[in-house]
Amino acid sequence: MAVKHVEFIPENWGGENNRLFQRKYTLTYRVTTDDPFDGPVVCFSAKDPITGLSIPRVGTPYGLSGKEFDLGSFVETIAPRLESRAVDTGGYSWLVSINYGPYDAGTFPDNPLDWPAIAWVEGQKYEKVVTEDVNGNPIRNSAKMPFAEPPTIDDSRCILYVKRNVPCATYNYALASLFKDKLNDATWNTFAAKTVKCNSIETGEPQFDSTNQIRYYAELNTFEINADGWQKIFLDQGFDHLDTSTPPQPRKNLDKDGQPVTEEKLLDGSGQILLSGTPVFLPFDVYFTKDFSKLNIDLSKALGR
Repeated sequence: MAVKHVEFIPENWGGENNRLFQRKYTLTYRVTTDDPFDGPVVCFSAKDPITGLSIPRVGTPYGLSGKEFDLGSFVETIAPRLESRAVDTGGYSWLVSINYGPYDAGTFPDNPLDWPAIAWVEGQKYEKVVTEDVNGNPIRNSAKMPFAEPPTIDDSRCILYVKRNVPCATYNYALASLFKDKLNDATWNTFAAKTVKCNSIETGEPQFDSTNQIRYYAELNTFEINADGWQKIFLDQGFDHLDTSTPPQPRKNLDKDGQPVTEEKLLDGSGQILLSGTPVFLPFDVYFTKDFSKLNIDLSKALGR
C-alpha cells in the first residue's frame, strides 16, 4: 500500500482574475498507487517517493515548483477522480484537481502587508565524493591505492522557502544581488552560523490590493541548509612537497626509481610527504557571509507558529 508516483499535468493548468482582483487557479496532478484499495484518502496527502513532489494541502497558497506563486489564493478543494487501472503497479491512476480561491478576510488581516510569512521545507539530493569511511579510514583498494573512480554518497540538503508580502513603494531591489550565495554570519532563526546559504530572492509582478489601494510584491526567499557548513574540504595530496630550506621550496615527489610520480602522494598538512598516520584534509572558506538579520525574516511569526 503505497504511492508510486506523483506528477504535475500541465494540460489542465488554468486560472482566473476578476475585477475585484480575486484570483482562482486550477492545478492537476496524477497520482499512481500500487494497491487497488488506495483511494481518494491516499491521494489527499500523496507524495512522490523519489522526487518529493506532493499534493498541496487545503489552505496552502498557490504555488508551482517554488517559482510561480500567489499568496492571495489558497487551496479550497482537493478533488481526486479515478483515471485508469495502473497495470504496471497493480494499483490505480488518479487525476487530482487542486482548486485555489481568494483569501478569506476572516483568516488574514484586510491589508495583505499584514499577512504572516509562509514557510516550508523541501528536500534536494546531491552527491559528494568521499575519501574516507565513517571511521576516518582512507577509502583505498587492497593495494592501498585510491580507486580510479572516486566513490560518491548522497548529500541531501533542506531547501527552505519563505514567502511574504512586501510593499513596492519601499522595496530594496539590491537585496537579491547583495544576498545571493551568501552565508549567515551569525545564528539566524535557530540555524547555526555559516550553515544557511541564500540561493535567491525573487518577486513576481506587482500585485494590487483594491481595498487598501496599495501595490505589493509576493517575495519568495529561497535558502539552502547545510548543517555541515559550506567549506570546501580537500584531501592534502599532490605531485610536489616542500623541502626544508628557508623559505621552503617545492620539490617533485619521486618514486623509488627517482622519477616523478604519476599518482599524487599524501601530504601531512605542512607540505611534507605523509609517511604514516591519518590523511589530512584542508578546509577552505569559499562563500562570503552576510548579516541575515537585515532580511527581517522571523520564522517564529510565520503562518501556523
